[in-house]
Amino acid sequence: MTMRRCKRLTVKLFLLFVLILLFSLFFEGSIIYRSFLGYVTESLDASTQLVMESHSRQVNDFFRRTETLCDLISTEIPSMAPLLEEDTGNFYDAWHNYRYLHKRLQTLCDSVIGSDIRYKAVLFLHEDFPMTDFLSSPEEIFLKKSVKEYVSSPFHILSERNLLDSAWFQSTGQADSSFWFMEPENNDTIWIAKRMDGLFLFDGLPRHYSIGTFLIGIDVSWITGQMEGLFSESDSLFFITDRYGRIVYAKDPGLLNRNLDDICTFEDVNVSNSAAQKKRYARMQDVSYLSWEQNLESNVRLCCLTPVQSYNRQIRIQLQTFLGMSLLVILVGILLTALFSRYVTRPVKALSRHMEKQSLTPIAPYRSQDEIGILYRSFNQMVEKQEALIQQTMDYAERQKQLKFQILQAQINPHFLYNTLDSVGCAAMIQGQTDLTDTLSCLVSLLRYNINDPEQLVTLAEELQMVEDYISIQRFRYGDLLLYSSQVSREATACKIPKTIIQPLVENAVQYGGRSPDGACRISLQVINEREKGNILIHICNDVPSGKTAKDLAALLNACLSGQRELARSSSGLGVINVQQRIQFVFGEAYGLRYERDGDRIICVVLLPCFE
Repeated sequence: MTMRRCKRLTVKLFLLFVLILLFSLFFEGSIIYRSFLGYVTESLDASTQLVMESHSRQVNDFFRRTETLCDLISTEIPSMAPLLEEDTGNFYDAWHNYRYLHKRLQTLCDSVIGSDIRYKAVLFLHEDFPMTDFLSSPEEIFLKKSVKEYVSSPFHILSERNLLDSAWFQSTGQADSSFWFMEPENNDTIWIAKRMDGLFLFDGLPRHYSIGTFLIGIDVSWITGQMEGLFSESDSLFFITDRYGRIVYAKDPGLLNRNLDDICTFEDVNVSNSAAQKKRYARMQDVSYLSWEQNLESNVRLCCLTPVQSYNRQIRIQLQTFLGMSLLVILVGILLTALFSRYVTRPVKALSRHMEKQSLTPIAPYRSQDEIGILYRSFNQMVEKQEALIQQTMDYAERQKQLKFQILQAQINPHFLYNTLDSVGCAAMIQGQTDLTDTLSCLVSLLRYNINDPEQLVTLAEELQMVEDYISIQRFRYGDLLLYSSQVSREATACKIPKTIIQPLVENAVQYGGRSPDGACRISLQVINEREKGNILIHICNDVPSGKTAKDLAALLNACLSGQRELARSSSGLGVINVQQRIQFVFGEAYGLRYERDGDRIICVVLLPCFE
């Protein structure tokens, strides 16, 4: 037993030192962790923003080249008109004009696009031009092929035949600027279509002229690859939207031509130094994302959605080294703590073994002058006075118990006895009645009940009989104005309780309770047996005096019971406190009184154990 307890002390000290160590490391580590976490987060955000800026510059360059190429072709329209409109009926002349026109436009494309294979430019001529007789018309799979598959030439001239019913062709005619779109089967190419018509100067005079539709395809598949490289093993999403918020590029073809704000719910996190960049929270299909956005010049917006889980995984990877070092420090600290706790508990173990002996004798003094040495000396002094102190303490506790109970029992308010005698005397004087046998009999029963053996526990049935005697006496005084009702569980009547704990509460209800408009005093008593909890509840309900509310009165009496407020001895709170103290003296602080509100009435709830 001794060794077991010594081991327990060693374990407790070890755990105490470990807790102190862990708390210190946690406090310091939390500061370092937050700083390091902020650094990692800022670094990851900066990397993402750099990638977004790099993409934005390249995409901006794509669109600037596209706009430049469209402007150059528009300026060449007046000079191309004679070639397009010339109709000699000779196939070779028309073919020569086509070759010359193709060469001119090819030169313009080369000057703007160069050798960049990520572009594909097509000019669709109106079928009214004679040149279109020998030009092919695009097939259905034309736009479904990737730009990278057109390796023969970055520029083509085709006819507009078979395009009149195409949705993208019709949208181009209705749009006031370039129209962007994608084909679901070709989700790595953005197509930009622009109508080549408007007012042009012919011989110094403005003239509305149109040569057809200019179409440029841009391969953007490399953007998604770079973003996925930044967040490996993630389901990052990358979108390009036009100025209306319509998605013109997405990895998922099902999201094309939908409004990004309709499929995502955004919430701002912070705004970076650049007004064009934003980092926001986004939620789409019950998945939380972090959104990085970049606004471009041509009313274009790049948006990258990275799952929060993937983002946090990257942060956790960066923090593995920090956590590993922290774990190593904790393990070394625990080892040193175990050695130190064993050193500290060695003299305590010796004292514990000595105290386990049947006959305690002084122990050899501990030479150190620290707290353990004081403990050794104090133990020797305690052994010398042990027997006398134990006997003295037992005698004092017994006397204190008897004295406290007598004081509490003596505090019972005897005013009801005087009030009863006054009532009986007044009634006999006024009415001339001499037969007061019943009233006096009840009074004698009350006196005998309270005087005989005050420390005795009585049954609940005996206590309730005393309450009935008290009510009978008060009815002699108040007559029909005293309305009393009781509802008692028969199983609870055999329970033992201290004497005179219910009658003072009923007396308070009679003396200090409120009256109905007709002057009646309504009191109800209910005894509930909570068999499953092993308790009984006694509810004493009465009206609230005028000028007070049930809520305020209950709060006042509960504060009085808890010792937060004091009441004068003439107050009704004295009897309540007396009952509370006697119940807790016998059964413990888990039992006693409390006051509750029942509408406009107040209820005194008495909680007692079901003790037989």
